[in-house]
Amino acid sequence: MKKLIINADDFGYCPERNRGIVESYLRGDVTTASLMANSDAAEDAIKLAALHNIPLGLHLNLTEGRPVCNRLREDSSIVDSSGWFHGKLGVRKMAYSGGLDPAEVQQEIEAQLSWFKGQLGRPPTHVDGHNHVHVLPGVRDVYAAATAAAGVRWTRLPVQLDLSLCDWVSEPQQDLFKEVEEDCQVAHQVFLQQGLKVTDSFVGLATMGGGLSSRPSSFLTAGTQTD
Repeated sequence: MKKLIINADDFGYCPERNRGIVESYLRGDVTTASLMANSDAAEDAIKLAALHNIPLGLHLNLTEGRPVCNRLREDSSIVDSSGWFHGKLGVRKMAYSGGLDPAEVQQEIEAQLSWFKGQLGRPPTHVDGHNHVHVLPGVRDVYAAATAAAGVRWTRLPVQLDLSLCDWVSEPQQDLFKEVEEDCQVAHQVFLQQGLKVTDSFVGLATMGGGLSSRPSSFLTAGTQTD
């Protein structure tokens, strides 16, 4: 039996986004949310989730802000010279060039998982990656091992099968999304080997930013399952 999951990423990013996610959940537009560990409004998000019984997973963040693990904020491969993550495109460059130290990536993943359990008293219901970082080379292997060891059962496989039909997506975005799809082909096997369950299908790449509000009917008919 297929199950439709409508997941809201970036819970905890800021108070405004928190309010939007809660409103969407209460209207029945969203079924779950993914909490960011190193975000400014994470504490507020946790309180709101408890108040409204919102099922929470972890939104692994290796692209924005600073690491949860203090030791990695200086002189580590996952941050720049100022101690901040490399950014959405910067981390991809680091991953493809072999510049990420898997041991340091694993430390940060474990730190975020530990933070989540410390805050919620349980492992996340699922884990996915901010900017789909969890499928990148240098990340996916240690990600799969760390999440499985933490008792996590579900993760996202961000492959949108109808992407070529989404004519509002720019050519540079199409190229980026194709890279994500290629990364997923390898990550899929890695995740399965660690016993993780993955989504059967996904809608979310083509609806990033303005595409979500301008074409709601398009993505709702595009796939059978989303996360």
